[in-house]
Amino acid sequence: VIRQPLTMEELSPTFSGAEQSFVVLMQYSSETPSADAKAFAKINLSLPLSSPLISESRKWTDFVMTNRTKIEENWAALAPQRRWVNELAAFDRIGDLTSPDLNANIMSFKPWRSIVQHTCAFASLQAVDGLGDDATATLVPLLEVSRKLQLSSRTLIRTQIAYMAERMILETINYVLEYTPVSVASRARLLEALGTVNAPALARHLIFMEYAQFPALSGGMKLGDFYVMTHNHQSFLREPLNFLSPILINPKATRNSYGDIILEIANFAATRDIDKLSAREKIFADSLDKESRMKNVGGRLLLITFWHPFKYLAEMHWKNADLRTTLLKRLGTSP
Repeated sequence: VIRQPLTMEELSPTFSGAEQSFVVLMQYSSETPSADAKAFAKINLSLPLSSPLISESRKWTDFVMTNRTKIEENWAALAPQRRWVNELAAFDRIGDLTSPDLNANIMSFKPWRSIVQHTCAFASLQAVDGLGDDATATLVPLLEVSRKLQLSSRTLIRTQIAYMAERMILETINYVLEYTPVSVASRARLLEALGTVNAPALARHLIFMEYAQFPALSGGMKLGDFYVMTHNHQSFLREPLNFLSPILINPKATRNSYGDIILEIANFAATRDIDKLSAREKIFADSLDKESRMKNVGGRLLLITFWHPFKYLAEMHWKNADLRTTLLKRLGTSP
């Protein structure tokens, strides 16, 4: 019996328009880059946007004003990428049809980082110039996309990109509101873009994604093939380990071990008990490393490799939730 039955379709159901939105999203991906994506890969942007943090208001203001010309040049060069973001924002939802495969086509991080950084920098310049409504209009599409990416996500990479984008956009919105007046209409547009998010439910979704993928990723995999894939310098072990796989791996016991710990951690994440989550993760990881029994030893090896510590992601999730809550309260007051 599988104690925690869960399929990816149950966790992240498909919907009308999912395929169309997913095709647009994956124009910037590892395996299916569009012509604009290939051109972007060759762009040498003249400004490596990094520190200072947007939350360091004075330093950030000095940074964007000092680098105004370069920021504006890069913003113009990113016109195709900005059109792509607007196209994504037009969808009510953004589907995720990523196949449960270790070699699956995944989103490319570099374009997102560049688009987010330059969007925040350019909107900040607009705020410095007293153009609060224009800055808001610059930020809204990417804010909407970051939220929609999270809601239907099936992969951690997609969720991490969405979290990164959301955090920087929320910080920039706060910066704009501090620096320059924003009209009632623009504040209402920001409230609409923020939407309503069930933070505990989204935290559970974050934790359960990897578990929902596990049966397809690990099912039918022989231990020797898996070991060579993760330790390619040990290829001589492939055949003997493949031969022993039926003895060394109990698929149901492995999945139940994974499901039990995932359920505990998901509950801790949903209640924001990060300390208990971290402690439980450590106990589980130590048990995989130190267990000496031969029973299901292959299953433990699979779990060691598949296991992703969730403390950092849970912390990121709730920090963003705090930013959202603070911003919602701020936007609900008079300008």
